[in-house]
Amino acid sequence: MQICRAIARDPSGFVTPGSTCSSGALHRLPSPRLWLVLILELVINRTAAQKLADRGIGEQDVREVISNGPLVVPNPLPRVRGSLVAIGVTKSARFLALILQPDEDSAIRWHVMTGWDASPRQIDAFHRRG
Repeated sequence: MQICRAIARDPSGFVTPGSTCSSGALHRLPSPRLWLVLILELVINRTAAQKLADRGIGEQDVREVISNGPLVVPNPLPRVRGSLVAIGVTKSARFLALILQPDEDSAIRWHVMTGWDASPRQIDAFHRRG
């Protein structure tokens, strides 16, 4: 079981204030622009594992990013409603960006779709998070 206390910014496009929605467990924090994303289960299927491996990213790297408390923002190009981008760092100080999609049946289960080395802009956003 994976527990993540990720901070999400401006998810207003897919959730109303103070609600838990089908795209995952999102809880409003004291700041009107910050939300808590609860990830208790992380799924990496074979296709996603291969996409990650092609970029030199292992399952352990993904789990480290999630467990280290990533910055989570709405995916600007979602294929699925509620898709998020998790930006974070591994124990070896590698910054990654991961695409997470919500599970249809569980508000706490998220699917990793792909990932890549975070861009300088994404790294800056991670460092500036609230």
